[in-house]
Amino acid sequence: MAAKKPTVKAKSKSSKAQPAKAKQPSPKKAAPERLALKLLPSLPTLTEVRRRAYSASFTADQCREWGSKTKATQVLADAEKAVQSVSAAVKKGVDGYSPSRLTWLATQMAELQDAIAHQAGDGGAPASSRHAAVSIAARIRTKLAHGLLDAASGNQALINEVNSRNESENSPSVLETAITGLLQLALRLRHVPEGEVLADDAGLTESFLSSASAMIDSLRASNDATYGTGGQSDTDETNVVEGRVLRELSHLRDVLARAKTRGASVPAFPTLATLKQVSA
Repeated sequence: MAAKKPTVKAKSKSSKAQPAKAKQPSPKKAAPERLALKLLPSLPTLTEVRRRAYSASFTADQCREWGSKTKATQVLADAEKAVQSVSAAVKKGVDGYSPSRLTWLATQMAELQDAIAHQAGDGGAPASSRHAAVSIAARIRTKLAHGLLDAASGNQALINEVNSRNESENSPSVLETAITGLLQLALRLRHVPEGEVLADDAGLTESFLSSASAMIDSLRASNDATYGTGGQSDTDETNVVEGRVLRELSHLRDVLARAKTRGASVPAFPTLATLKQVSA
């Protein structure tokens, strides 16, 4: 009997190695919003008097002295660490450091963030990148518009004027124009006793209108400001801003320490390398 031929298995077709597909770059994610800008909407709006008072607490030379000893990026990181730890307590009220002063600290942190961006080579960024001023100005414009509409009630002529002046674009130039126009309407409303009553009811107090007026100047200054371009060292302008943040942090730390000795329930202020650096 003939031997049975062994069954030959069919060879599998050899597949040629396919070239690996080039990996598509992931879309660039937008930079996360920093703490100061997240915090500002929940804080009081600064009046011009408070802004001047807080600004005068430390001279430019004092701020420059401390800022020249540190790096801006580390100061911002330390400031965020400290404010994250104590902001909830300060918002509730701490004798010696009001929520309005925390607004001031947050605006200085936001200015420092902008200064760092300019040093990194973003000096030609559009004016709308001035996040701090734009964020505050947008809130003021909204409050002005809403307050005027609340006060207008059935006054259709005033409602039409408010709507025509309340441009929604969040750029420094448009915000400046909108706030100026709305502020004029609010001041006109307060010019007569009946309108003054309606304005006060709607939150358009003299104090608030003063802060809105000051915001126009701050917005213009923020739009025009330059902090210099790249380099390894912080610029002189940046040193002043970071020094002001450091001085405020030092003041906040001391206020909380004194409050604790009086038996107040306040959070511990974290140890910050940059404050130790300037103290040394």
